[in-house]
Amino acid sequence: MNKARKIPCAVIVLCAIFAPFLIMFWGMLIHNAMHEIRFNAINNIETMEYRTDIEPLQRRFPYYFNNSHKIFWKTGRYHSGVLPPGSSDIWFKGFIFLNATDFDALKLEYDWTNIELIFEEGMDPSITGFDSFKWHSSEKIRRVLRHEYFYQGNFYLDKINMILYFDFSTT
Repeated sequence: MNKARKIPCAVIVLCAIFAPFLIMFWGMLIHNAMHEIRFNAINNIETMEYRTDIEPLQRRFPYYFNNSHKIFWKTGRYHSGVLPPGSSDIWFKGFIFLNATDFDALKLEYDWTNIELIFEEGMDPSITGFDSFKWHSSEKIRRVLRHEYFYQGNFYLDKINMILYFDFSTT
């Protein structure tokens, strides 16, 4: 006699309920893997060119970036993990040439501590045309970035050449 096994009704109902979630989960994993490949190809800081346009930074930080500054900078997106990238995972790194007035104002407004600044591959201070630097950081300016603008990172002031290096992100 042929004995067919019956699948309990509850198992069928559970499969029907959870199947869309499993499909969505696997789709998200595949999407993130593809995004990671695109991210690494697009955002390689070592091969990307420096930008010299100031307007995108000026809109975000009008106090620190005005039209009288010469600038070399790079930007990109971080991979945000499980979710697709959004507007909240952007990084910025670059060098701003300050005029004497802005330089003096920054020196006076913040307490600066001398530091040894090590640059990551792809961010080379020689782009500024100078050979030696004396970098300083300020805890106060770091707090301003974090609490007023919701950015992580810092501005670093070179007191020899009147250059401001920025390294911050929105994540």
